[in-house]
Amino acid sequence: MTMTRPRCRVLAWMGIALAAVAAIVLPPVTPAAAQGEQSLIVAVPDGFGMVFKHDAPDGSMKMMEFVPTGETVDNWKQMITVQHFPKLAGGDPRELASRWSQRLLATCPSAKIYSQSQGAVNGLPATRIYVHVTECGGRPPESVLALVIKGRDAMHMIQHAWRPLPPTPEQLRAATADFDRARLCAAGDIACAR
Repeated sequence: MTMTRPRCRVLAWMGIALAAVAAIVLPPVTPAAAQGEQSLIVAVPDGFGMVFKHDAPDGSMKMMEFVPTGETVDNWKQMITVQHFPKLAGGDPRELASRWSQRLLATCPSAKIYSQSQGAVNGLPATRIYVHVTECGGRPPESVLALVIKGRDAMHMIQHAWRPLPPTPEQLRAATADFDRARLCAAGDIACAR
């Protein structure tokens, strides 16, 4: 049986545009956009909706979480998380991924962390990892594919998570393909028009 990839839709939030590659990309919606703020372009499959949004009061992080229809922020089987870290703009994506995975290992010592192949995203440094947690106290097992991209104005992290079962090979291929199409670009950049 041949399965088709679900079409994706466009959303915009605080300089982060979530879109399919073939969709029209919305410009950043923050005042800083006029000074060259970059938009993160990420595929969010049809059937996923935003269930949580948080902007840290100190401006250190902006986050959105998306789950399939019928699932919630507390009871989900798949989740896409998009994070934007303005105060880490000068950092290294490998360092952020390493700190994130080390905190996870401190909480869940049996977690397995695998580096994934990842080239630059629009010429910007990026790194990708896959994490599989089989047991962690009372938490259900969870698997996460994560992409970290260094932007001019922030560090960006995209996660696609599955629980309690790890992703099927097809689900992992689809998420990997979505990550391969991720872009970070200023309004008017050629990459934003793709």
